[in-house]
Amino acid sequence: MQFQVLGPIAVRGGGAELDIGGPQQRLVMALLVMYSNESLSTERIIDILWDNEPPATARKTIQGYVSALRRMIGEGAITTTATGYRLEADRKDIDALDFTDRVTEARQMADATSRRFALRDALDLWQGAAYDDVGYVDAFHPEIARLEELKLVAIGEQLATDIEAGPASAAIPELEALVREHPLQERFRALLMLALYRSGRQTDALRVFEDARRYLATEVGLDPGSELRALEQRILDQDPALDEVHPLPSIGPPRADIPNPYRGLRPFDEESGAAFHGRDALVRRLRENLDRAATPRFVIVAGASGSGKSSVVRAGLVPLLRGEGWSTVTVIPGADPIADVNRAIAGGPRLLVIDQFENGLVDPDTAAAFVDTTASAITD
Repeated sequence: MQFQVLGPIAVRGGGAELDIGGPQQRLVMALLVMYSNESLSTERIIDILWDNEPPATARKTIQGYVSALRRMIGEGAITTTATGYRLEADRKDIDALDFTDRVTEARQMADATSRRFALRDALDLWQGAAYDDVGYVDAFHPEIARLEELKLVAIGEQLATDIEAGPASAAIPELEALVREHPLQERFRALLMLALYRSGRQTDALRVFEDARRYLATEVGLDPGSELRALEQRILDQDPALDEVHPLPSIGPPRADIPNPYRGLRPFDEESGAAFHGRDALVRRLRENLDRAATPRFVIVAGASGSGKSSVVRAGLVPLLRGEGWSTVTVIPGADPIADVNRAIAGGPRLLVIDQFENGLVDPDTAAAFVDTTASAITD
């Protein structure tokens, strides 16, 4: 599941956006995302939903919302705690946390090219204002402010890299708009001054400083900060260091004759196995476990979502076993997981690979039958 709050609240699964209900249920979902992997008390939810004036049925109503959300996103995704509920999710599955981690990682990159593209990828996660459709609720304001501030930091870092790479003039229109939108952000004014100076517009660069000085004096009664003042002096002195440009290396046009091995979130399989690499030791260990397993041989590959479980089995282990003469069949449970397994074993004894086993456990009514069918397939 992918939880999106960098814009309107959305939950996506299986490539489609899920219907997470009406306004109050969406608000509960947004709160669970904001407090992900932490216990969110029922009392806190009630206070936020009804502004300290809850109806007598408040607790029952919250239970109903959570039950509905569990049916949509999976029973195990929202756990019950001593005081309330907790959304269990990897950081990369929540766009706000993924964005935070990407920006932190990008700012630590020494290579300018890597930093530039990493920041762009992070900013591309935004689909609008943070928590857009629940931003009217006071409880979200601190987190919204944190995310918006980090977004401005990322934008500034990216534009600084763009200016360093040149041509600086390309960054001027965006910086002018940012200065108008965020007049107290001196970082954007400094970048605009530098971009103008490097574009041969020294007078305009100095005018930006004067505009900042007047605005700050009028609005907050302060002088420009040390960064702006120092930059103004360096421009007046025509400091040669200000003209230094560090072009990013050209990577050239895409080569059609060289396939791109990166598959994003899609797992590797037998067809793409030639590009699968780096997990030889794990594949060997899985093969050894099959030999060590008691009869019937049964091996579980478990791990966090996105850690590469499907790839290591389908592109690593399965081709290895086929090369040894094993007959294999791979199943990904769908709408009728029991029928999927029965069809797979109809051809006789073979190695049965069930990828994304949890797909068969989503519906409580069929989960037990799915497990029994799988167990029978293994022991028969």
